[in-house]
Amino acid sequence: MKNLMNSVKAGSYKILHSKLLFLYITVPVIGIFVFCAYYSYSPWNEADKVLVFIQAIAMAFPLIISIATTMLYDQELKAGNFQNMLSVPYQKLVSHLGNLITLLLFGLFASAFTILGFGIIFRIMGFSLFSVLVYFKLSLVMFLSNVTLYILQYMICFTFGNGISLSTGIIGTLLSPLLYLGLGDIIWRYIPWGYAIRIATYYLKQYTDRNLYDTIAHDMKAGTLTVSIITIVLISIFVLWGNRWQGINTKYE
Repeated sequence: MKNLMNSVKAGSYKILHSKLLFLYITVPVIGIFVFCAYYSYSPWNEADKVLVFIQAIAMAFPLIISIATTMLYDQELKAGNFQNMLSVPYQKLVSHLGNLITLLLFGLFASAFTILGFGIIFRIMGFSLFSVLVYFKLSLVMFLSNVTLYILQYMICFTFGNGISLSTGIIGTLLSPLLYLGLGDIIWRYIPWGYAIRIATYYLKQYTDRNLYDTIAHDMKAGTLTVSIITIVLISIFVLWGNRWQGINTKYE
């Protein structure tokens, strides 16, 4: 446990002194500014404005996660071709867990900063349909819906390299809105890039359209259960993979 905590601290230090921190702060600020500026004169009703913002954030997360993971990967690659991870006197899994937990912590920060920040400014603009607590809960829902994607994206990046990792993020961002449409009915439960946009939208519907929520509640519960099972399976795979990881062949770069 001590080794894991030290690994998380080291990972956090690296992010705080890298362009990753810039990514986690600048992108949300730009997103909040753009949406709030547009919503100041948009004729849409308040519920639709919030829904579109949440869905846009959900669609952006696959790409943001892939960029964050790739930047962390590049740091480790430049540090003696992963020697900081391969030469530790404890299991390599600990280093991977430290990196993953660090990414998750900063992902939680990004989710809360983006959605809460938007919610507070949106309320200051005079839109008070949703309380700050609802925005806070939405940020947690968004983060938890992306945990599976963080695990999967991390393994992809540290197995195949940054090129495939970024490509996966781009494809995931393009795939996300398709999984929200009728094309994604049922199958979204098995594809991590559809989790955030579906679950966050379903969660918001209970505040905006109770009748519709009652019709989709079963799909949300079944989907949440499936997502939980898939996440547990991925964690198990991550543990096995992390212990056997021996670096990466640069031919994938």
